[in-house]
Amino acid sequence: MIWENVWTIIWSMAGYLFLTLVLPSVCLGKYVAQKERTFRFFCYQCLGNLYINYIVLLLGFLHFVNFASLLFTLVLLPLSLTAVRERKRIAVRYRKWIKVLKELIIGTYGFHVLRARVNSRIRSYLAEKKRLLNGNLLEMILFGLVMAWIVWFYGWYKLHNTAYGHTDEETHLYWIGSLIHGDIFPAGMYPHGVHTLNAALGVLMPLNFVRVYLNFSVLSVILIFAAAYMLFRKCFSNRFAALGGWSLFVLADIFSSVSYVRFQFSFPMEFGLVAAFGMVYALFSYIREKDRKDLILFAACIAWTLMAHFYITILCLIICLCFGLLFAVPILKKKLLLCLAAGGLAGVILACAPYAYGLLNGYKFERSIAWALGIVDTTAVSESGDAPADKKKEGVTAEDIRNQKNAAGLVKELLDAETGYLTANYGTDKKTVRGLMALDAALAAYALLGIILSRRAKLKYLGYLFWAVLWQVCAFLSCTYYLNLPTVIEVKRMATFLTFFTIPLLCLPFEAVFCVLRKAGVKERHAEFLLAFIVLGSVAGLINSGRIKKERYFNITISEGDMRVCLKLCEEHKDNTWTVLSPTNDLSVIRYNGFHYEIVDLLKEIDRGKKRIYIPTPDIYVVTEHHPISFLDDRREIDRSDAVSPKNTGEISGVLALQDVDWDVSEDALHGADAPYYFQRNIVMSKLHFWMETIRQIYPNHVSEYYSDEQVTVYKIEQDAYFTLNLSVDYKQLAKESAGEIK
Repeated sequence: MIWENVWTIIWSMAGYLFLTLVLPSVCLGKYVAQKERTFRFFCYQCLGNLYINYIVLLLGFLHFVNFASLLFTLVLLPLSLTAVRERKRIAVRYRKWIKVLKELIIGTYGFHVLRARVNSRIRSYLAEKKRLLNGNLLEMILFGLVMAWIVWFYGWYKLHNTAYGHTDEETHLYWIGSLIHGDIFPAGMYPHGVHTLNAALGVLMPLNFVRVYLNFSVLSVILIFAAAYMLFRKCFSNRFAALGGWSLFVLADIFSSVSYVRFQFSFPMEFGLVAAFGMVYALFSYIREKDRKDLILFAACIAWTLMAHFYITILCLIICLCFGLLFAVPILKKKLLLCLAAGGLAGVILACAPYAYGLLNGYKFERSIAWALGIVDTTAVSESGDAPADKKKEGVTAEDIRNQKNAAGLVKELLDAETGYLTANYGTDKKTVRGLMALDAALAAYALLGIILSRRAKLKYLGYLFWAVLWQVCAFLSCTYYLNLPTVIEVKRMATFLTFFTIPLLCLPFEAVFCVLRKAGVKERHAEFLLAFIVLGSVAGLINSGRIKKERYFNITISEGDMRVCLKLCEEHKDNTWTVLSPTNDLSVIRYNGFHYEIVDLLKEIDRGKKRIYIPTPDIYVVTEHHPISFLDDRREIDRSDAVSPKNTGEISGVLALQDVDWDVSEDALHGADAPYYFQRNIVMSKLHFWMETIRQIYPNHVSEYYSDEQVTVYKIEQDAYFTLNLSVDYKQLAKESAGEIK
């Protein structure tokens, strides 16, 4: 375990909770004091994140993101405004304490009396919390145990590694660093919600912003899964029904690893699910209570989703359409349609304001926005000319479905196709997918039965029908790519969303048991107690059967040794006194603390005959790979057990070092000038190895080994202030000797 990462996670969590829970509760608590805890949680999270986002964007446009500006705008300004608003109450309390202090000094008010009153207030507070615990202790214990497993399962990679877990983390880190250092949109405009949050935490807290972002996924996954439980806890008749379904969703090995692997890494889209859950909660709450505060939360959550990631906003549009369709009668009867439409529109306008300002100032949108929009026209046929291989074998294709004229046959073909396609990214196998589809049908039937038979709880059962319909809609959207239909959201990410909408399906058995117990005359307290033991038994059975999630992996971008060395240099060495000679992937880590020199630039200059190459910093760190990373398949086991296996690494040799690098491959559209690292890495690292060995022979007193592991060796070259080393050396002599050309 890497304790620097653990320390970063703890401090980041403390800073985040202060900015999005403590501070909003102090400033806004009086306005939502009468609302339930779930509302306050989502309200504080939403408004806190929005405030951080707008403030950091404003400071970014002004090129003024620093500790002083963030401390003033994020902390001191809201506290000062709150103090002005509450000045009368503060004055009353101030006079009261001054009076008590004077009486203590002159002896008319005894210390024993003061201590007794303070102790009495403390005892009252603790008694209130004890009552809360007595009613929720078992739930809190079960919830805490499952959350601990979530942190272990999804946080394992970050707790034990420093390197990127996915290539996109490098890109997001670059944007965060640029935002902090004065370039708000270095590659174009992009939803900056997670970037502004990490920038605020990295600047305000005594932490390296690189570690803050790279370990943000642990904080993110806690919030995402906690928010999901808090939402569904309010949607079912009993909290243990929600806890049972949520626990099975978290633990059971029923989902494809493609649908959940991204939660291990620090991505904006997944964090945006907290906003989506808040929006759904606000919808349900508003239609029940018609409270304007719920409408405000709904609009604010819409704005937050667009700040977090545009895919989350599209998901929310899908949710709202399903909700509006199923709740059309209550919405129209209560005259809520215009209010909801206005709230949604206000949220979108609020979120788009910074980007409108950016457009006016000449900023363009980042290219991934165009990619996301282009996904609509991307299908399996357009990319590969056919549907997935398993569907081809079965003979069930989109064309078959279109040609089916019999209604029953069409339904069967659709269900068979959906089952097969959902196994690609959502379920572990067809049997599991069919089981979940059956649960969805059962939930719909249960909801319809409740709507027909119930007199007082029609909204509750309408909510169950909403979840059943939403699951089916999202399941269909997860298959459109394979059906050669427009793809609203990229199918793998749609599958991720679909997994969370499986929670109501898994809650159904527990909900049904609770209702049966209540109908049988069992008291609610006893029925809840029995349901809690059923939940425990279900989880125990799941563990005993070995059906717990296991599969995890990461996508290699940079060697672990390279990243560890770069972080150590940034955190422990004087800035701008060192240069790292390495592949480009660590540039986002070191660019503001030291210097970077590309391996391919050095080798290109030497191979093209440049006689003098100097790097002026006192220290140079050269990252060599004795087992070069292979990018033919970038997937690696989570414990790095296959990091240096023959299938995942190349080799270095004198023969390879003598080969020419095709520098023109830099025209590759995806990798650009970095293409040699991906397609000719064996040659590049072989050349670097023999160059380094030649440097060691020529300057033996200046070179030492700084770091070494099973894949990487990092050498330190120390330069005298009065004698800068010429790094243009003929490495081919040693390469020829190694290749046997010279004896």
